[in-house]
Amino acid sequence: MRVIRSLLFVAIAISLVAPAHAQAIPSDQVFAPYRWDAARGVLFLRKNFVLRKMNPPLRSYNDDGSQRGADIDLFKDFPDIQEATVDDFAAGPAGTTFIAAVLIYGPRTVKNVVLTYDSAGYLRAVVDIAPYSAEAITADDQGNVFVLGERNDEREGDAPYPLLIKYDPSGNVVGRALNSNLFKDGSDGIQYFGRGYERVSASVSLQDGNLYVFAPDDNEVLVCTVDGKILRRAKLDDVLLSVARSDKVHRAAIADVGFTDENHVVLYLTEYVGPEEPNVTDISNMHTAAYLVDLTTKKFKLILRGEPGLNPGFVGVSGNRLLTLARDKGGFEIQWHDLP
Repeated sequence: MRVIRSLLFVAIAISLVAPAHAQAIPSDQVFAPYRWDAARGVLFLRKNFVLRKMNPPLRSYNDDGSQRGADIDLFKDFPDIQEATVDDFAAGPAGTTFIAAVLIYGPRTVKNVVLTYDSAGYLRAVVDIAPYSAEAITADDQGNVFVLGERNDEREGDAPYPLLIKYDPSGNVVGRALNSNLFKDGSDGIQYFGRGYERVSASVSLQDGNLYVFAPDDNEVLVCTVDGKILRRAKLDDVLLSVARSDKVHRAAIADVGFTDENHVVLYLTEYVGPEEPNVTDISNMHTAAYLVDLTTKKFKLILRGEPGLNPGFVGVSGNRLLTLARDKGGFEIQWHDLP
């Protein structure tokens, strides 16, 4: 089982281009990181967050800040678990929600599952995905779920194996793709990656009939057909170096990635203004920036820049807009920014 580190949300002031007038999301619901389902315009909270019985239930929100569907309480449906973590969420058809979760019954008893909830918050299906653990999931209009993950029983020297598994609504495996030897470090290419608070997880998103994958260990994006055929792949290390030079900062690191189309991504970056001291978190040495990147030319355009401080307020991309969270009197509000 992977160790999940909870992240601290720190709000800062940012320059807003096109604010949305929407209802606020309550402050007690906002935890980083988030999961934005661009295909259906849904924001999920508490991804990679350790859930305990005293915590509020899981909720999701539409892009206007209104709650989507009913609350979801894993402890009501699994009363014997001690804790749970949510590896990822996906919005499904007819208001359904898919949750890739680790159910923790004790120190040596865990289950990696994909859960299906209806719009009223009732548990409708449980799929045991062993021996896999999920890094990211997405769903199509037929209720099929694509799980991006690695095997828990993997050992050094094992043969390559598929990292992307497709399950039908009954929980049957109906497709396998993206073998682990695609990446130089094998399955490590898609694992939760980074330094402490900077950790970023893999993502998979079904948009416009294609699958979009971000592999954080390799800083690489892939565009694939739904059966796993790779249409294009692009490494982003050179873009990060170019951005750091252009912005005259010590280092630029990816905090999240949003896909706009087959040739463009939005990178939400943490920029370190000066050199970093080992084992020291200096918020004043950091700011955020979001860039639109052309994957063919590797050219980039600034969308917004934050003030000094760490701000994981990136939500995602919807059409030609970037969405962020900004603090509001009643909690947090989703804000919209036009892409250049």
